[in-house]
Amino acid sequence: MSTDNTPKPVVLASATPGMHLSPVLISGVRAFVECPDWCEGHEGDSPAFLPDLSHYSQQVALRGPREGAEWLLLADLRADAFGPDTAPRVVVDAGDDIVEMHPAQALKWADQVTAFADRIRSIARTATEGQA
Repeated sequence: MSTDNTPKPVVLASATPGMHLSPVLISGVRAFVECPDWCEGHEGDSPAFLPDLSHYSQQVALRGPREGAEWLLLADLRADAFGPDTAPRVVVDAGDDIVEMHPAQALKWADQVTAFADRIRSIARTATEGQA
């Protein structure tokens, strides 16, 4: 028997594959909006108008290696729920700088981040070998 009494967001099935219905308050009125399966829901959102509603995925964080550092980078998937451009985009938040990318751009950038991480490993190995 579970003892977790944390309220869970209401999620209803949608007739559209890859989508679900999620409750949201629009100007104080509860409505159900069709969301992509990656959308975390809209609990706490209360836009004044439907065009102000956006879908958000769960964030991923790159945490800093120094004590007290909350994070260096956050990334998530976002899409406007309504309007002329509802295509998902990858958003990277670096604190003072926020970058939005189309998925193809994000994949290319992720390859560059991987190459950067490989270079950091190489530098660290060089430093370790120099201490031996």
